[in-house]
Amino acid sequence: MSGEIIMRRSMLAICAVATTACSATRSMNDSSGSSAAVPTARSAVVYDRIIRNGRILDGTGSPWYIGDVAIAGDRIAAIGRLPGAAARDTIDATGLTVSPGWIDVLGHSEYPQVADGRSLSKITQGVTSEITGEVFSVVPVNERTLKELSFARTNTVDWTDLDGYFARMQRQGAATNLGTFVTAGSVRRYVMGDTDRAPSALELEQMQGLVADAM
Repeated sequence: MSGEIIMRRSMLAICAVATTACSATRSMNDSSGSSAAVPTARSAVVYDRIIRNGRILDGTGSPWYIGDVAIAGDRIAAIGRLPGAAARDTIDATGLTVSPGWIDVLGHSEYPQVADGRSLSKITQGVTSEITGEVFSVVPVNERTLKELSFARTNTVDWTDLDGYFARMQRQGAATNLGTFVTAGSVRRYVMGDTDRAPSALELEQMQGLVADAM
């Protein structure tokens, strides 16, 4: 694995959010609230879920339009006007905006996700993907990096590299996609603890090796 974005799984999710964020977009549409180019479709397929009558922002930069989103399993199966489509569950999104899940590019849920994979504080805000690893990261791991980490006092840290961390996440399950960086702060603390001085040449070499091993 690399320190670039590592997506736990590829699942496109959607969320309904308050319409206050749509005021700027509304001016791009006509007075009826619909775009001139609105996809239409009819289907006899019974989907798992349909979100109906939402203002759809599809992430392409196109103006919003009123429509439906049909979901089969963990996939978006159809988007547009779906008056003839049936589903086991229907959500009325009238007056709400439906959009692809948002990405939090400056998150700190690397340990909270392990403690509680439901990620309610993210999901309820529409965040479906998160990038972590700003000041500290989940690797490298030793007694120095875990010393002041409250998570380690109540949970088991059983990984030593990113492969092990994401394997743990996979076993437990998680509601969001998650990627992380290996941070200079954790690498330094692993080698030097909290010593306030410049690293020696030997310590720098050790840090470089840790980064390579963590991947």
